[in-house]
Parts: sequence; C-alpha cells; structure tokens
Amino acid sequence: MVRLRKTNLELEASSAEITKLNEELLQVLSYVIDMRDPFILGHSQQVVFYAVKIAQKLGLSKERIELIRKGALIHDIGKLGIPESILGKKSRLTSKEYQIIQEHVKIGAEIISQSETLKSTVALIYHHHERYDGSGYPDGLKGDEIPLTAQIIAISECYDALRSDRPYRKALSSVQAMDVLNQETQQGKWDSYTETGMRYP
Repeated sequence: MVRLRKTNLELEASSAEITKLNEELLQVLSYVIDMRDPFILGHSQQVVFYAVKIAQKLGLSKERIELIRKGALIHDIGKLGIPESILGKKSRLTSKEYQIIQEHVKIGAEIISQSETLKSTVALIYHHHERYDGSGYPDGLKGDEIPLTAQIIAISECYDALRSDRPYRKALSSVQAMDVLNQETQQGKWDSYTETGMRYP
C-alpha cells in the first residue's frame, strides 16, 4: 500500500511537470510569434486576456475557456511562414501582399494540425479572420457559420489593435475603442481594425 501511494505521488508529480513544461513551451512559442511582427509584441498575451474575459462573461465551460486561452496564445502562428518584408512593412499593404498575409491562417492551421494536443484549436486559428457579414477570409463564412471560438478571438484581436499604438496612429482610449468596435460589429465587420485590416485599404 505504501509503495502504491508512493508510485501515485510520483505519477502526479510527473504529470504536473509535463503540464508545466507544455505551458512554458506555449508561452515561448507565443513570444516567438509576436517577435516576428514588430508592430505587435505582446499582442497574443493581450488577446488571451480579452478572449478569456469574453468567454467567462458568456458562461462557457472551463474546458472551452481553456481551449480559447491556448488558441489565443498561438492564433497567429501562421505568421511564421510570412516574409518579414511584409510583416514589417510600415505603409499600406498592396493587394498582392494582403493576399500573402491572408495565408497565415491556413499555414497556422496546418502547423497546429500536426499536434494531437492542440488540434482542437485548429478551427479557431483557421477562422479568426472571418467577418460576420461574410466578407472575411479564408472561407467567407458569415454569421453563426463562424465558430464561436473564432468570433471571440476576432473581437479580442480587434480591440487590442485599437488600444495599441501603431506607427501610423496612436492608441484609442477604451471608450473610443468600444465605440469603433460597436460600429464595426453592427456592420458585421469587426475585422477591419485588426493589424492587417488597418494596413490594407
């Protein structure tokens, strides 16, 4: 009995260590993703903060909130496959450059689909640039066709973009950001003020 208890304690300690390691790797990966885009260092952590708050307000389950948290950390992982010349461009993106940057959702979904433990975040990553009116990408989904998890990330990302300084404009106040977000949501847009939305006419 003593040996069994000792074995169980060792297994619990090992499991906790693995969980801690996985979390640290996610945090490091999130930091690496943000480092690739000079405009948005710390962006993923802010999106996590807002997304979790929204999910909690909606009364989602702990499991779903955890999925959203993990997905928010790595939602832009596909940017690892986008040229730095485009990510770091301070002026408006050309139509061709915008098409290239749109590929980051597909690249990200493909990368994450290789991980059994993160596969549940694929839909969130793939669809977080859809718009409620159907004008988003990659599939032009509209309304409730868009996974709720992706909707939460899209809104969180938009709010963070509005509240952050950019080379071409200063951050908006929380009141101004909410006014813009409300207008965008009513029009079914909500993605216009994300990083790529602001840099493409």
